[in-house]
Amino acid sequence: MDLDYRPDTLALESGCLAYQAAVEAEELLIREGFTVEEPIVRKGVIVGSARRSHPANRIRNAAWARFQSFCDRFGLSPKAREAISIQKADNSDLDLMAILAQPRAPRTAPNGPAQ
Repeated sequence: MDLDYRPDTLALESGCLAYQAAVEAEELLIREGFTVEEPIVRKGVIVGSARRSHPANRIRNAAWARFQSFCDRFGLSPKAREAISIQKADNSDLDLMAILAQPRAPRTAPNGPAQ
C-alpha cells in the first residue's frame, strides 16, 4: 500500500520510554520497598507516623499501562494478535494442480465392471 511509516517512530519511541519508566520504577521499589513512612504532624509537632504506598507504585502502574497500550497498537499482545486478520493468498492455481496431479480412479463400465 506504500504507506509512510515515519509517524510510527513516535509511537515506538513512546513505547520504549514507557518500558524504561516502568523498569526504573520497579527497580526503585525493589530498593526502597513498596511503602514509605510518612510523619503525622499536628500543630507543627510530629505525633507519629503512618505507612503509605510508595509514589513509585503509581508511576510504575501508569507506565505499564502505557506500554500495554503500545503493545496492543502494534499487535504485540495475544489480544491484539487475535484482532489481526490475514488474508490468505489466492492459491487456486496450486489447488487445481494438486487435483490434477492425483492418480486417476479406475473407470467402471456403465453396466457394471468390464469383462
